[in-house]
Amino acid sequence: MPRTTHLALSLIFCASLTPLLTPLAHAQIVDVAPKQDSSVAKASQRAERYPQFPQINFPQDSRVWALVSDLNVRVEPNPKAKVIAKLPIGTEVTVLSDPDKEPEMIQNSISAKWLRGRFTLNGSVREGYIWSGVLTRIRIKSVADDGTYFYLGMQGIKTDASRENDKMLNQIRAANNGVEIAKLSFIAPNEPHFNVAGASEGTQGLQGVNDVLMLNYIAQAHGFPYGEVIVFWTGTQFILGETAHKYIDTPVYDQSYWILPSEAGGKKGVIQWRHEAGESNLENNQPDKIISKETAEWIWTGSSMQKKM
Repeated sequence: MPRTTHLALSLIFCASLTPLLTPLAHAQIVDVAPKQDSSVAKASQRAERYPQFPQINFPQDSRVWALVSDLNVRVEPNPKAKVIAKLPIGTEVTVLSDPDKEPEMIQNSISAKWLRGRFTLNGSVREGYIWSGVLTRIRIKSVADDGTYFYLGMQGIKTDASRENDKMLNQIRAANNGVEIAKLSFIAPNEPHFNVAGASEGTQGLQGVNDVLMLNYIAQAHGFPYGEVIVFWTGTQFILGETAHKYIDTPVYDQSYWILPSEAGGKKGVIQWRHEAGESNLENNQPDKIISKETAEWIWTGSSMQKKM
């Protein structure tokens, strides 16, 4: 789908760095970690440490979870079919069907498949059809170890009449024992076909923070903006942090990373932002040609991230 940010980045790179580039439509993205900065390289591996999962149309035999409360399970893959169960948020579901053989439904501008799933409700094992747009494979356990889990998924597409400024609206919800505690909606560098990875990086020594949640949106081909979002969990509410944006269209890259306090090169009480743009030379295993390089620091005020001036 069209994105002004995508077009702008492509034009900037093509004009200032290289002749017109052809995106590798089916190439798997690998972060081009600047070789000159070991701390940035370390941070770029964070997404690689986290398991990566699709956001919709989950494969057969996948373990997924109810993303919302009172999730409808139907007797057939049809929004008008009889509801046979309502699942609490966080209910585990095993995907029984092949998504390629199931019908699609569009809701909130997201097109996703119906899936047949097996679940346990009130001690009884049951089966039924669920629209995959309200399921997730991303479940993150709070390091507070108090029974709280976080569930990350898509919410819809924020659009305008031109469709030139479409943005993916995402959601993360906290729940404990099937009861929702809080929800956060946010815009992320995301597309339905992106993989997602996420984890809690603990408190990072920040006052009033139970979990620093690092949410990675991973493009599956060159030519798409993607990145990493920081979300803070206080134990009762989410607080949205900032986003580190990334873009690659071989050999050009424009990437930014977060360096957390506990990571290599980290500073106590400070979240660092590192940015680098240039051209990679992976074929000849030569150092990257760096065009621009920036750094910035953010502090945690107790209620938000604040950029140091």
